[in-house]
Amino acid sequence: MPRSVKEWIGKNDDAKLPSSVKLRIVERQRDRCGICTRKFDSRLRPEFDHEVPLALGGEHRERNIRALCGECHRPKTKEDANAIGRARRIKQKTLGIKKPKQKSLGRWKRKVNGTVVLRDEEGERQRRMTDLEEKLTDEVIRLKKIIKQLKRSEVQLRNTVCSRKDN
Repeated sequence: MPRSVKEWIGKNDDAKLPSSVKLRIVERQRDRCGICTRKFDSRLRPEFDHEVPLALGGEHRERNIRALCGECHRPKTKEDANAIGRARRIKQKTLGIKKPKQKSLGRWKRKVNGTVVLRDEEGERQRRMTDLEEKLTDEVIRLKKIIKQLKRSEVQLRNTVCSRKDN
């Protein structure tokens, strides 16, 4: 049986679905949800969903749109979002745009040649010791400067005391 009305096709992906098309979609489904088949009424209103999401290559046309109840539409949209994200990640990985995250090896490390070995704990200790030695050296230099200043002050004080005794 040929269609009596030409199928609606959106001019772009953002084109609003006309109310006449919404009515045809609901009538095509016999006033029922496209997933759970509950009957639409004044309390259970239809929400319109693309069977194949636009982001996954679906078209913005009447035959790709169905009416769903809110309880069915939310999980379907969540599944679509997961599928879209998965497709994007795969495409990015395939094109080399985004490299996969490397898992931490914990106590192990991967060398440049690809072999995996236990982290050099002794090398880590040595690095920490070097850092501590540098801090200690800085502190010793600071203390030597303070001692020099104290010696100068002591000499000045002695000179002052000696000059008073002479007077």
